[in-house]
Amino acid sequence: MRIDARPRAHKIAAVTGIGDLSRASERLVDEMIAVEIALGVEELRFGGARGVDTVALCSAAFRRRSRTPRLRVLVPASIAELSLVAAHAIEKYSDDVVELGLPVCEPATYEARDRILVAGARELLGFTDGCMFGGPAWRIKHAAAEGLIVTTCTVRPASVRRRR
Repeated sequence: MRIDARPRAHKIAAVTGIGDLSRASERLVDEMIAVEIALGVEELRFGGARGVDTVALCSAAFRRRSRTPRLRVLVPASIAELSLVAAHAIEKYSDDVVELGLPVCEPATYEARDRILVAGARELLGFTDGCMFGGPAWRIKHAAAEGLIVTTCTVRPASVRRRR
């Protein structure tokens, strides 16, 4: 894991990660969000899913001073389509919610959301279980291709699954 300790001139960081986050890995997410806030990030963007997005949003809400950083959530469809835990966290802690109103469960929907998530950001903070496929892996690759600083942290999923 590489941590860029320079003050944040960009002021916008996007957060992404797995939905099936273990309780043990929640502490790492919290610690990395604390680093971003300490370095002066002005806006944190989240994808609105359960797991890393929800944990990171709650962590940022508890750790920030006053209303900085701004907490913006980009939801592919609507808040009503999300898990109850994610929807509750978004309604309680976000400063701004963008509901894109796109069809659920279509790859193009998440790609569109992900492009907006990284637009104008300088950094992506990615929490991955090491899988080379799926949403977090795509967002990390896309952000790197767009020239963002990408910081990746390996986390453990809550469920044990076999990799092929």
